[in-house]
Amino acid sequence: LQDGDIINANSLPVAIGKRKSPILKSTQASPLLPFKSAKDRIVKNFEKEYLENLLRTCEGNVTRAAETAEMERSSLQRLLRKHSLNSRDFKKVSNLA
Repeated sequence: LQDGDIINANSLPVAIGKRKSPILKSTQASPLLPFKSAKDRIVKNFEKEYLENLLRTCEGNVTRAAETAEMERSSLQRLLRKHSLNSRDFKKVSNLA
């Protein structure tokens, strides 16, 4: 631990110092954008990542995904189209021999 009231980056464990903020990660490679553009980009990235994780968890079952996300199935389908995601890409392939 460090003496005094101030904690700086050197006081933190190495693992914490290496973490990157998801917000910075989403806008890091681009020059400073106007607020609305930066926000739109972050929301778009969040939506796509959320939907991919949701479909993966629900194995491509859109009805179950909508229930899990607590949203209307039609709204979920609209978001999937917006992000060019196909639920079939997330269905588990069964090994029928």
